[in-house]
Amino acid sequence: MHGTLPDLNGRWLMVATLELPQGGKNTLVSLWEVATRDGQPLLTQRFTELPAPQKAAMEGAGGAGQSWTPTPEDLAAVRAGWATVTPVDSHVKHLQTDISAPDGFDQTLTSEARTKDAILAIRQRHDMHPSAAPVIRFAFVYAALAKTDGGDYTGNFDGAMVAAAPAPIPVAVKGPFHMYRLDPPAPAASPGLLARLLDLFRSSATH
Repeated sequence: MHGTLPDLNGRWLMVATLELPQGGKNTLVSLWEVATRDGQPLLTQRFTELPAPQKAAMEGAGGAGQSWTPTPEDLAAVRAGWATVTPVDSHVKHLQTDISAPDGFDQTLTSEARTKDAILAIRQRHDMHPSAAPVIRFAFVYAALAKTDGGDYTGNFDGAMVAAAPAPIPVAVKGPFHMYRLDPPAPAASPGLLARLLDLFRSSATH
């Protein structure tokens, strides 16, 4: 985690449009949960299916060469089904996530046109289990360029799949993404009794 990060605590639906090299589009969906641990945000990715109606709609759009955009009703269904959706075998052996704010961007982010103006950057590397062969790795970069009034983020998505055939061959895709906040951030904790008493004494000392 790098830089002065915004409050990302909560549940998120990440929807990235994949503009395929051969034409047409598809959709990559991720379910993320962010919590603060030792003063740093910890992103946990849930490897699950979407609820059945939303999964069918996304697969139908992909079959027609189109991307899927969730409706407010879809978002409500994902929110309501968060604890009951079906887990899937991701074949991910190791997942690394890096979250950066602009004041923590490294040269890779500041030198690339699709990331240099971002207000938030999330990078992921999925190292795959041998059972996923010939796929070795996935790498994803989400560069948020704007934040909506509702707390969502939108921006540029860049991804790559590395497969062995027999030498590693990268296949790159890109497109826009929308990171939907499924629940509001937790309200700031009210000051405890001791803090309120200290404030009272400070106020009295000024008179």
